[in-house]
Amino acid sequence: MKVKTLKLAVVLAVFSVVAFAVTIPYILEITALGLEEKGVSASQLIAGSFLNMAISTFLFSFIGAKLAPKVHLNYGWIRSLIYGTDRPAWDYRGIKLALGWGVIGSVLLVMIDQLVFSPLTKHLLINPEELKVK
Repeated sequence: MKVKTLKLAVVLAVFSVVAFAVTIPYILEITALGLEEKGVSASQLIAGSFLNMAISTFLFSFIGAKLAPKVHLNYGWIRSLIYGTDRPAWDYRGIKLALGWGVIGSVLLVMIDQLVFSPLTKHLLINPEELKVK
């Protein structure tokens, strides 16, 4: 089981690295002005962010894979893809619950953001006309 847990953590870390690579242009766009002021190069930012993300994803995936059986967390489809075992039957009740709670959670997050956080953070918005572009 130890090798399987390690394999799962490595596979999930690789997926997170790919996901991180997709976000690099966005990260550079939103931090471009602040980088120059702090004396940090774009490559330093990317390398630091990459290492942070890869290491933390691997560690937390490993811990999660170790603890999942103890709390009866079923991730049968992921296990079947990674370990090459038989795929379990679809749990339609679980899918409906996940979709329902996902929609409810998303609506709540948007409402909280609009009603609570947006009014408190309006002063942080930057007017693009005020930016000094070199």
